[in-house]
Amino acid sequence: MADAAYGLWPLVILNTALFVFVAISFFTRVPSGTGGPRARSPHS
Repeated sequence: MADAAYGLWPLVILNTALFVFVAISFFTRVPSGTGGPRARSPHS
């Protein structure tokens, strides 16, 4: 039983890291304003 639970921890850590990465990227992208990727392009 303990071996089966131990085998799931890498998956739990991977899912947690992925969720944190998506959350951080989402919250840091919001304050950029309505410009989005176009505001950072050299054309503008």
